[in-house]
Amino acid sequence: MGNTLNNKKANGFALLPFLVFIVVYMGAGLVYQSKGVDMAFYQFPSVTAMFLAVLVAFIMFKGSITARNIAVTEDALPI
Repeated sequence: MGNTLNNKKANGFALLPFLVFIVVYMGAGLVYQSKGVDMAFYQFPSVTAMFLAVLVAFIMFKGSITARNIAVTEDALPI
């Protein structure tokens, strides 16, 4: 009768998409900075790093492609 989310154990694995974003964005910025590019962190689009993080989150979900899509986009567009 209770919410099934309350029965799950917390897991650090859930932070993987965040870590992917940080590593990709910071890594690209540091590489550009080491090459002497001006405003290095503005050269790599943060949207690209975010896309990779969302892709990792999408892959992490268990179930069919449809179930994954619903889980990821569930509250994206309030209708």
